Amino acid sequence: MRRRSWYPGHIAKGRELIKEALRYANLVLVVLDARAPLSTFPPWESPKGKEFWRVLNKADLADEEATSKWLSYFGEKSIAVNSKTGEGVDGILRRLRELSSPKVMVIGIPNVGKSSLINRLLGRRRAQVGAVPGVTRGGIWFKESWGLLFDTPGILEPKLTEESKLILSWLGCLREDVLWESLVTPALYLIERLSLSLSLEELARRRGFLKRGGEPDLEKAASTLLRDFRDGRLGRWTLELPPCSGS
Repeated sequence: MRRRSWYPGHIAKGRELIKEALRYANLVLVVLDARAPLSTFPPWESPKGKEFWRVLNKADLADEEATSKWLSYFGEKSIAVNSKTGEGVDGILRRLRELSSPKVMVIGIPNVGKSSLINRLLGRRRAQVGAVPGVTRGGIWFKESWGLLFDTPGILEPKLTEESKLILSWLGCLREDVLWESLVTPALYLIERLSLSLSLEELARRRGFLKRGGEPDLEKAASTLLRDFRDGRLGRWTLELPPCSGS
């Protein structure tokens, strides 16, 4: 892995912003990627007296049985959703409307679909949405009929294990170009993790990714493989199971 810093300054500032906003919020929605709920859990400590719900987003890309195990593990204050289609979001809205003027803060690491979820909760496109990790850098309160909602920048743990870096890069939560010189490295690890029978060389030849002389373009094949995984074209995969749930 490269030694270049992957922890941007605006993420550190985002953590301070969240600490400040927590003084006013009484409910926190923690947005996780359903394929890796532990690795995508944001670095924060739940203050006393603050209620928080775990939202397993991108559930359509995760293994259904594994997601059910996670929901059982997290308990009743958890819900699986697909913020792109809105599936499951009505369940959150129904719970919010049962509360008395909640002040809701939404937190999550980059690219778990936090902005898309906020847009669904608000019923209109208000939060900026993008595929580049860290695109939402400011924070703002939105007024809704059921209460107030506060959007926050994506935050990351400054000290990640090598395993977490791999998982987050596979999910698109970390930029590969600040971790590796080549996309081939994380792609090879992903092939091993998913026990795929297809090699990068085979993928390159099948897709016609060839350089001059007919040599397979492994970099282009690696980029395609990672994108296909993130978009669910390799099937529904869950990279982590709850503790003590077995494999």
